[in-house]
Amino acid sequence: MIKKITKVTLCIILVIMAFSLLMAWRLDVFVTINEKKPNSCQAIELDGSAEDIEIDYKNGIAYLSILDRRGLIEKKDVQGSIEKIDLNSMPWKVENVFSGEGLDNFRPHGLSLYGDTLVAINHPKERGIEPESIEMFLISETGVEHIKTLSSSLLESPNDLVLVAEDKLYIGNDSMFNSNISSFEKIQQQLGRPYSTIIFYDGIDMSIAAENLASVSGLNVTKEGYIIASETNAKRIRVLKQLDDGKLEKLGSISLDGSPDNISVLEDKINVAQVASVLSLIQHFVSLQKGEYKPSPSKIESLIFDSNKAKYLKTREVLFLSLGDDISTASVGVQWEDNLLIGSITDDKVYVCKLEE
Repeated sequence: MIKKITKVTLCIILVIMAFSLLMAWRLDVFVTINEKKPNSCQAIELDGSAEDIEIDYKNGIAYLSILDRRGLIEKKDVQGSIEKIDLNSMPWKVENVFSGEGLDNFRPHGLSLYGDTLVAINHPKERGIEPESIEMFLISETGVEHIKTLSSSLLESPNDLVLVAEDKLYIGNDSMFNSNISSFEKIQQQLGRPYSTIIFYDGIDMSIAAENLASVSGLNVTKEGYIIASETNAKRIRVLKQLDDGKLEKLGSISLDGSPDNISVLEDKINVAQVASVLSLIQHFVSLQKGEYKPSPSKIESLIFDSNKAKYLKTREVLFLSLGDDISTASVGVQWEDNLLIGSITDDKVYVCKLEE
């Protein structure tokens, strides 16, 4: 009897140890940050953090999703804006182009641009209770005009989106505020179990385009027309094929060392911002709640996409990796000529680095 109890106890201990090691691995406890940064970088100060940045390469304009996210963590009633940088005019200056006029609330998150159409995810004040929405804008010579609000019960926790035509887009849910899953399922979600969806808007209605994804926090489209999605909890980029009815077919994935966030695309180059240490990110948010500041590492990796390769990857290179003392919690990295513009979840700046040849 004693031997049996001992065996059971030993099994329980082993299970607990295995689970603890798994959680430690998922939280990047064992990750070592070896900084790699360009020699020349400078900050452009902002009124809030630029969680997402979209570049109009035809006209040389960068659009920024601005919100005082530190204030949001501190439970302040904050309002956001869309701002722009004219990349053709030096020195670069930030200009406010939309501050929520005509909307009861404007807290922008992911952005996407197609031609003269710009869309932004807009979070409500009471997330998980009030409805989420997508705000659509028309860009003209006179400015950025709000033209439409899109909403659906399928928008459970939208994080990013991508326009594939002026009136068609995909929206990724990260499941953070999904009220349809239990607490046990939320734990499984953090362990990588896929609960996220991608929603398709066809110009009239919304429908589910793909299911069973591991927390979608970044979306974009390659020059070949493949949809690429950041699966944050699985540390990979999912590659999906657009079907005629708007559905998405899963083709494969690109494995990453970090947890991916926003994705930018320039020709065959994919720049993906990554959480290099989940534990450090958690500690960063906890410190902000206490009125303190503890930076979290920032990472931008460049991937050369190849649709003909089995792993969809030709080469990869880390463009920026820091402990976060210069810019913390990087969420997006976009390239304009030899400049890398880095946005952050919480830092009130855009960090601009000159990329060496």
